[in-house]
Amino acid sequence: MHDSSKQYNGDETGFQLDPRSGRVLAPRNENVYTEAGGTKEQLTVLITIRADGKLMPTAVVYPYKRGVSQNIIDQFP
Repeated sequence: MHDSSKQYNGDETGFQLDPRSGRVLAPRNENVYTEAGGTKEQLTVLITIRADGKLMPTAVVYPYKRGVSQNIIDQFP
């Protein structure tokens, strides 16, 4: 318990890919998104950090039952 490099904390957040609120924070009169139509898909991101301050690689959970498509893999940093 005294080794801070062996203590981890993680947090996850979800980003809805099909927002329904009708409102977003953006400059006025600027189209920043389009509605995809009721799919309720969500992208989940998990961030983990150690007690000594080291940030671990971010995990992204895609909403696919099978493998992630190649165009998403090519575009992800």
